[in-house]
Amino acid sequence: MSIVLVRGLVKIWVMTQAKSHSPLDIRDFPKSFSPAAIKILDIVLKGLRNCVNLRACTWTRDGSLNSDILQALQASSSLQELEINGHDDGNYDPDLLKGFTGLTRISLIMPSAAVINRLGPWIKLARNTLQTLTLVCKVSPSQLPVLPFLCPRFRHRP
Repeated sequence: MSIVLVRGLVKIWVMTQAKSHSPLDIRDFPKSFSPAAIKILDIVLKGLRNCVNLRACTWTRDGSLNSDILQALQASSSLQELEINGHDDGNYDPDLLKGFTGLTRISLIMPSAAVINRLGPWIKLARNTLQTLTLVCKVSPSQLPVLPFLCPRFRHRP
C-alpha cells in the first residue's frame, strides 16, 4: 500500500494478494478535525496500522500530518520511502522522525527549523539504509547547518 496526498487528495493504493492495485481516495484530508471528522482520522489510522506491505508514503499537505499518523507509519516494517511536509508547526513531534530508521528515501518539503535541527541525528540513525535525501527549502544551502554533517565536501558558492 502506498499513500499519496496531493492537493488535499489522499490516495491509498492497496496491494492485494493478486498484486493488483486498487485505489481508495479520501478527498480533502482535513487539516484539523471537528468531532464528526475525527472518525476519518480513526479510519485512516486503522488502515495504516493494518498495512503489512506499506513501502512508500507521500503526505505533503501542510498542516494535515500529525504525531498519530507518524506513529502509525512507524508500525510498518516494510516502509522504505517517506515524503512528508516538514513544517511541523506543532502538528507533530519532530522527534518522532528519528523512529524511521530503515528508509532508503527521505524527502522533506519546506522543513521547519525544528525538523532541520533533528535531521543530523535522524540521518545518523538511518545511515545504513538511506540512499536518497531530498530537502525542498526556501533558504540558502549555507543557512542549513546540517549540510556539512550530511555532505562533508559541500561548498556553497553564492
